[in-house]
Formats: sequence, structure tokens, C-alpha cells
Amino acid sequence: RAGRRRDQSPPGRRVDPLEHVGLALGEQCGQHPVGDHGRHVDAGLVAALTSTVAIGASAVAVRARRAVRRTTAELERLAAHDAVSDLPNRSGLRGWLEADLAGAAGQTTEIGLLLIDLERFRHVNDMFGREVGDQLIRGVADRIRSVLGPGDRLARFGGDEFALVSSGLTGTSGLASHAARLIGLI
Repeated sequence: RAGRRRDQSPPGRRVDPLEHVGLALGEQCGQHPVGDHGRHVDAGLVAALTSTVAIGASAVAVRARRAVRRTTAELERLAAHDAVSDLPNRSGLRGWLEADLAGAAGQTTEIGLLLIDLERFRHVNDMFGREVGDQLIRGVADRIRSVLGPGDRLARFGGDEFALVSSGLTGTSGLASHAARLIGLI
């Protein structure tokens, strides 16, 4: 090899760029021969690369934990949410009622619950199909949402049923006027 520069290879030999990098690093730092090509690797470089891999693995673990938390939160939301109407479902309603009843204990305000049942909804599904039935459910949910007050919350209770929780009432007259307005609206 005498008289030949390091970056030149004998004819027909493929150039290994890592060989040259290893040689250059080995010449500058503490040398450790590696492999049969006489390459040298710096122990500090190996330690730095190992640290980088460890940091990368930690970052992957953090991203994985975040993804699990996001997925868990989404599953919990879906478990208490109706996909068709984009309203809380029966499970979400139960949570509201428990919280509202606990909060109203010892107060003079009342909580009202209206159950809204769409008559002959099954006939709509049977005659026109589930897609039209789902559109009807979304339309009814949107109409009811449009008249909700600040203390009102709406949930889809079942297939063709909705539940309206109204808090802050001072008697049944507020709930009765709600019911009359919803009947006219639907």
C-alpha cells in the first residue's frame, strides 16, 4: 500500500466509506482496531452513539405512553358517547345525574329529567333503512340542542330516546315549558 493515498482503492475493490471514517477517527482519538480492514473506532464515539440510542429509546417510550393515554381517553369518551348523534349516551347521562344530585344536595334548586321518545321511529328504519334513521336521529338531536339553556344537557338514552337533564329549576313549571317547546320543535 505504500505510496497510495487512503481514499484510493485498488482497481476493482469497492470503497467502504466507513473504513475511511474509522481510520480518520482512529488517527485523531484513542485507537481500537475493529474488523479485518484495520479500521479504528474511538471509544468516546461508541459511548456517544450508545447514549444517543438510549435517549432515542426513551423518547420512543415517552411517545408510546402518550399514545396509550390518548387512546385510553378516546376509548373512555367513546364508551360514554353516541357516535350517531354525537351526544353522550346512557353511561354519560348516569355520570351527569350522579354529579348533579350530589351537587344539589342541601340546595333549594331542583333537577329535572325529561325523557323524549320518538314515536314510530322503528317504522322509519324498516321502511327507509338505517342511514335515513341515523339522519333522523342527528336532525332531532340538532333541533333539541338548538334550544338548550345554560343548565340543560342532552343525551341519547336509547335507540329512539333522548334524555334532557335540566338543572337550576325552581319548580315543575320550567320543566313543563321545556317539554311543550320540545314537542312543538320535534
